[in-house]
Amino acid sequence: MKPLARRSLPIIAILTAVVVFSIAYRWGRRSAPPNLAASDSSLRPANDRAPLPSVFRIVGDSMAPTLVDGDICQLADCGTLQIGDVVAIRWGGKRHVKRVAAVGGDVVDRVEGRLTVGGQRLEDRLAQRDTDQFLSPALVPVRSQPNHWSRDAAVPSRLVYGHRNPHQADRITPVMDDYPINQTVRRVLNRVDRLVVEIRAKTPTVGPDAPLRVFFYDAEHSMVSTTSRGGWARYRDAVAAHAAGTAGGSEQLGMLDAAHPVAVDLDEWQASRYTLHVYREIEYRDDRPSGNVNYPVTVGDEEVFVVGDNVPVSVDSRTLGPLPRTAIEGQVLKPSR
Repeated sequence: MKPLARRSLPIIAILTAVVVFSIAYRWGRRSAPPNLAASDSSLRPANDRAPLPSVFRIVGDSMAPTLVDGDICQLADCGTLQIGDVVAIRWGGKRHVKRVAAVGGDVVDRVEGRLTVGGQRLEDRLAQRDTDQFLSPALVPVRSQPNHWSRDAAVPSRLVYGHRNPHQADRITPVMDDYPINQTVRRVLNRVDRLVVEIRAKTPTVGPDAPLRVFFYDAEHSMVSTTSRGGWARYRDAVAAHAAGTAGGSEQLGMLDAAHPVAVDLDEWQASRYTLHVYREIEYRDDRPSGNVNYPVTVGDEEVFVVGDNVPVSVDSRTLGPLPRTAIEGQVLKPSR
């Protein structure tokens, strides 16, 4: 029996090594950069001046739709932090990826559920930055099929979008702050107003003939308008369009209202060449205050206030309060997919 036992020892050692490697590999896929060993120390705080890893993997969807599970991102030294930067930050013994909402000296408040920084809605502060300078928030797609657009009986040159709410049996309602990725999340939805329209050619050889006029419903002015640029039109670029019946007004409001929030000047021939797609900007809110954060919050000089782009599910400074700048391990750059 002794020779048999000696022969079995190498086999047992090999099997043990395989099991250990398998466990380590699975853990590493969830916690480590793909080109580094699985270890919580693979990323170090930027103020240690230790070399930062060049890439790492996103786990989870708290930054969706900007970053989604499995994205491979580059990481760089932070330098001077600005509102909007996406950072790797550590708390509770784990590494997280969040967006900087406020830095030292900023005042974060909650106004009708929305987060404001220095008196401005956070999404409006982010829109002031050049999108080439940081990882800007992605747009959230809004359900918009061809049959959701119809001719405006009062203004036949316009196609008007009626939002069919998938949570209310396709009843036409205002656009809400739904996140398609959050299939299992149950919560109260909120109406949004920062809409975006894409005018997309049906074939690659067809480009926009000319800028098209786009109208958005606006609670204050009834309607605002802008012209598409490069196939896109944004509510935030629109200016007041005076509706007929108001002082100096000549524009027909037509079907435009809260449940029909977008209209595009598009004749029948143009409509045959393009498809229309609706998106919304991420709106940063705190609808379920934790009680740990008392608004307004003044961020300390050595602190940051961070949020996730998947606003309803992210755990961040809305629950934890401002975090120390020393917890930041690097700045996240654009992902490769």
